[in-house]
Amino acid sequence: MGIIISTKRISKSLLYCGILFLVLAISSIIILTTVSGMFPTVLLVFIIILVITCPISLIFLFIVYRRGKTPPDIQTKIEFIKSQYKSFRLKDTSKTYICMVCKRDIEINQDVHNCPNCHSYYHEEHLFQWLQVNTLCPVCSFDYYQNALKTRNKKK
Repeated sequence: MGIIISTKRISKSLLYCGILFLVLAISSIIILTTVSGMFPTVLLVFIIILVITCPISLIFLFIVYRRGKTPPDIQTKIEFIKSQYKSFRLKDTSKTYICMVCKRDIEINQDVHNCPNCHSYYHEEHLFQWLQVNTLCPVCSFDYYQNALKTRNKKK
């Protein structure tokens, strides 16, 4: 049995460590300015503490900041991709279209998607089943999610 650690608990711990190191750095600065001429060894110790604690506190606070941005779960990604790439029905009956996931023919009345990059065709349900595992096109590795983000950002 493994130990389950909450990411919120880790982020709070990192935040507290960052704040603690920041307080140590500030107190070192205060002590450094008041005791600067009296004790050279004390001065040296506080300079060392200051040099160590400032970068460490900034690193901890940066880690907490980055962890606060949790990536979207796969269902959220799929819904976003669905909103950006609409399905359609094939109109050209003279050609045979093959779903690149299941390798079966696509009928005229079925909802399909095609990759904007390689123009491969997919049954709608098969493409979204595939995207549950990987957001890349199975043929050309076109990243549906990243491209949908870029498209949305360009529209803004």
